[in-house]
Amino acid sequence: ERFRSEMDRYSLRRLVADIPQLSSLEVLPPEDIWVRLSKTTYEAMKKLKRDYILEHPDLDTPEAFESGGHVAIRLRQLASVPPTVDNPKLNALKDLLEELEGQRVIIFCWFRETAKRAAAAVRSKKRPVMLATGDQTTQQKVAAIDLYNQEPNGTIVATIAAMKEGANLQAGHTVIFLEEADLPADLDQ
Repeated sequence: ERFRSEMDRYSLRRLVADIPQLSSLEVLPPEDIWVRLSKTTYEAMKKLKRDYILEHPDLDTPEAFESGGHVAIRLRQLASVPPTVDNPKLNALKDLLEELEGQRVIIFCWFRETAKRAAAAVRSKKRPVMLATGDQTTQQKVAAIDLYNQEPNGTIVATIAAMKEGANLQAGHTVIFLEEADLPADLDQ
């Protein structure tokens, strides 16, 4: 215990000494923003849980699922990117980005489709944005981080798996989770 407390003091002192701005940063509590999905999305989700079939007026064809695991994954996706024209989560994201004008923002998603749709929402706000999912090369991921660090209004939209480790994202201080990981440790990274 004594060793740990000595090491903790050294680490904290070193960080504040290396980055003096840390001592003046305000610790902000996490803020949840709740959105309401459309009635048709709730009805589609109920039917999906009951019958393993996803039907929605805005979908061209119904989707059938073989297992509860696939249904659970699809339900998580529907909560973020419902098959409706109106998307409450992305609308809330756009509103939040207006409040964060001039600040760097990192937006994390669990699913690639959500990340792609979120990046399109960010582009609609005329912000510089780079997408970082498992579909990008290491060079593209590095370019995304460079853009983020260089642009005062820079935005990265990434899947949690693609950016949870090994990325220096200290230039900004605003993180938005559109979807969370199953493991809390992934969010802490």
